[in-house]
Amino acid sequence: MQQTALNLIAIGIFGMTLSTLLAPMLNISPAIPALTTLGVLSLATLDSFSFQGKGVTLLLDWLAGTRSEHRDRIVRHEAGHFLVAYFLGI
Repeated sequence: MQQTALNLIAIGIFGMTLSTLLAPMLNISPAIPALTTLGVLSLATLDSFSFQGKGVTLLLDWLAGTRSEHRDRIVRHEAGHFLVAYFLGI
């Protein structure tokens, strides 16, 4: 798994722990953080075992796609494919 994916999982676990600790002070039902934690951990387990972590990779790529630098990098990469195909006469 990528280091960024592991960092994202660690931040998620921290957020779930924080929401569980702060829920009583904010008058939030304990069922909400518990069900959210169950759902997130179920999705993470499904992704890890069924898809070999590709779901986290797709999420990170989707989040990175919102930045213009990432889009510019992809455009340059695809332009490289076009140039190679052009010079090879494909």
